[in-house]
Formats: sequence, structure tokens, C-alpha cells
Amino acid sequence: MCGVVAVFWLEWRDTRIPQTLTDVLYGSTNRGQKGYGIAVVSEGGIMRHVSEELSWVEEVLKKYKWRTSLIIGHARYTTSGPEGWEEALQPFAVKTGELEHAGLSFAFNGNIVNAQIIADELIKKGYTLKHNPLLDTEVLKFMIEDQVHNGKTDLKEILEYIHNKIDGCCNIILVNKEGDMAVAKDKWGFRPLVYGIKDGMLIVASESAALSRAGCHTFDHISSGQILQIKSGDISSKKAAMKIDTPVPRSRCIFEMIYFAHPQTVLGKEASAAYRYRFGQTLAEYDLDRFSRSNTVVVDIPESSQDSATGYSNRLGIQRVRAITKNPEQSKSGRTFIASHNAREEKIRQAYVFNPLLKDYFKGKVVVLMDDSLVRGSTLEYMIKAFQEFYEPAEIHIRIPSPPIVAPCFYGIDMATIDTLMAPKFFQDIQNPTEEELRKLAQALGVKSLKYLTRPDLITAVQFKVNELCLACLTGKYPTPFGQAAYDTQIAAKKTT
Repeated sequence: MCGVVAVFWLEWRDTRIPQTLTDVLYGSTNRGQKGYGIAVVSEGGIMRHVSEELSWVEEVLKKYKWRTSLIIGHARYTTSGPEGWEEALQPFAVKTGELEHAGLSFAFNGNIVNAQIIADELIKKGYTLKHNPLLDTEVLKFMIEDQVHNGKTDLKEILEYIHNKIDGCCNIILVNKEGDMAVAKDKWGFRPLVYGIKDGMLIVASESAALSRAGCHTFDHISSGQILQIKSGDISSKKAAMKIDTPVPRSRCIFEMIYFAHPQTVLGKEASAAYRYRFGQTLAEYDLDRFSRSNTVVVDIPESSQDSATGYSNRLGIQRVRAITKNPEQSKSGRTFIASHNAREEKIRQAYVFNPLLKDYFKGKVVVLMDDSLVRGSTLEYMIKAFQEFYEPAEIHIRIPSPPIVAPCFYGIDMATIDTLMAPKFFQDIQNPTEEELRKLAQALGVKSLKYLTRPDLITAVQFKVNELCLACLTGKYPTPFGQAAYDTQIAAKKTT
């Protein structure tokens, strides 16, 4: 999962273009914190700048106040490819001639499941891919280069070729040295992608909350299989459907609503916070007669479970107490879920702060601890132990306002193998975990009880048709053929070990 952004001058060159790009990039850090990059279109070509530090990128942008009418940017979140930051950071540049700088550049958000097959085809054509493990961004780079080599110059035609070739998630921004831009979403439509116009600037971002940070509060969605193309500042054509050889049903990622998207990002017609609030309210229906109002407290693990905890506590009439807060210093370095595996454990320890003024309050209390989901379990396991040791409550009950995450994601969320997931280690039938299996999982976590929101209730709460959602991480049933094949291969491998 990554964040893609762009700012395009439509009416006049303005000093606000670099600052607007900076604002939108800062508003995308919930989607990536591994590193940041920009590509600046100028008369001599496209210049690329990347860094692990967003503040450094901000300084670079200040140099271009009057020299450009188009900048694209990217916030990286590693799900595949090498851990080395510099070579993997986007935007990527594509050389198209004898210019000192690149003639094309692109930034993309997603994961190409059939990247290896496409890479093998490119290698047969004479292209040399240098990254090991395979980096799907490099595969996209050579796909674009190959199209240019074959005489394709229209950005829309290049993106149509890519989206007919790939299996997986791909929201992509492609620009050329002439200052044209095309923005497209894959035919499944896994991830959000939006644009708005403010003060003569067209602003593109992965999420509407990032646009809001730049003061752009009116926006439109780019839907699955759609492309937005701008030539010479002309946006009169607006959005258009790409020519897709094999149409497919839409597959909105359910995990965006559960966790990933910013609470104020609009997915469909509502903000993520509204979905999460309903998740909590629905989960509360399972506990209507379970807890004493006088001795029970609802506590959320910040920050993506806050709205669910509010919905849960409001429905039951049980007090919600903010007993855990994010460490302000740690918040600067981002979310623990999207940290690399090696850094995650240390980030979890540093990320949260308990309130010493509440120690006496919690003694003897029954605590309902709310987390947005149970994926790897590392954050939840730490929080349960730390909460118990610090506050010494009488009981801790875990409530998860989403179903068990039982299958990996091949479309851009960093949970690509079954072995990294906690729930499948306890459930024999991932579709129907038994009460005994849930009891054993609660016991392993060291809590009194554990309840999830069921899949049917989750789908009712999001108010989308089930065939419009990607539920692969909850069901093991994937919307793309290569995604399903990748999962089936992992299952077969587990059976032989």
C-alpha cells in the first residue's frame, strides 16, 4: 500500500503548486512511511528526487516555485521487492531519448500479482531487471519503456495496455516531459483514487483526506477501469473508461474500511469513520446483556479503532475511557502496522502511552479492549500484557469490529503469507471458527473472552453489495485468477509440511 499524489497547473503558474504538493504528500503518510519521492516536470525533462525523510522532499520542492506546472509524488509502503530504500522509491523515471533527464515518469499504488510472468516476457525481449527479489515497479517501468519503443506515445494507450496485461491492484499516475498527465485505476478498483480542482490546480491523491489537507474539499472519485487524462492543461474530456478486454466486477478492498484509510477519507459515499462507527454498534449487539454498566469500561487501541469503540460504547451505554494514547514523538514515524517486520516490534513498544492518573480507576474494573482487526497479533498481544501490568483490571475482554483475517493479501496490504497471520493458526475451518477455537485464541492472548464481528454483519454495516467488495483476506476467495492461484499454492505448501 502506498500513496500517490499529483498537482497540475490548469490556469497559471503559481507559487502554491509546490506547497500544495507538500500538503497532499503529508496527508498521505497513513499509506506509506518507508520513503518519499517527487518528479518535477521541467523544460529539460523530468527530474526525480527521493528521500527517506519527507522534510527533505519539502525542502527540494521549495526550489521549484516558478519552474514547473506539474509535480507528482509518492509515499512508499513496502509490500514486495527489496528493503533498500533509494532504488525502490517512486516516482520512477523512464528514459525516452537523448535528454539529460527522463521523458516519462510514473507513481503507482498497488501490487502486481503476475509481475514475474510479465518480467519473464520482458527479459525475453532483452530487458534487464536488476532487482532481486522482483520489484513490480521496475516491471511497470519496462512495460512503459517497451510501449514507447514500439511507437506508443499516447499516455492513455500506454495505461490501457498495462491494465489489460496485469493481474492485481494498480492506481497509477503517468506524466511526460511535455506536461501531459494520465491517471488510471485498475479494472477491479481495489483502492481509492480521487481528484479535485482548487484555485486553478488539479490535485490528485489516493485519499480524499489528503486533498482536504490542501484545502480541496470538493472532489470526485476515479472509478474502476477509468482514466483521467489532461493534455496541455485541458481537462474538458474529464474521466473516460479505458478499453478493457475482459471486464470484471468491482472489488473494493474491505480492509480500507476496516483499518487502512484515514477516518475522514470518503469511500463510496461515506467517510471511513462512519463505517467503523457502525461496525462498533453492530458488535455491541452481541453483548447487550453481557456487561455491567457500572463496572465496565470500553478502551480503544488508538487510533483506527476509536470510531468503533465509540459506536460500541454508545450502543451499550458503557463509558469509554481514553486510557491509551499515541506517543506524540512516535506518531511522527507513522503506523506500526505498515512498519517493516524488523522495526515493528520496537515501534509497538514506543508507540503507546498509559495514563498514570487512571491506575487506581481501573483496579477491579472489567475492560473491553477494542482493536480494529487481528492480523499478525503483535500489537494486540503487547497491548494486553502492558495494559494488564500497568492498570491491573479485574478482567480484559477483546472485541474486534471485523471478522478474522484468515488469508493473505496479494493486492498491496502487507500480509502476504498465511504464516504471518494469527487466526489461521487456531481455526481449522477458516470460514466457520468454532466457539471452542475462539476460546483457545482468547486463552492464548490471555484475556477472558474474544468476539469478532461476523462477515454477514460486516457486509450489512458497510452497505455495499457483496459482489462489489474484495473479501479475500476474510474468505480465501480472490477476485483475480493469479491471486487465487497464489493462495492455493500457499495452502498446498502448508499441507505438505
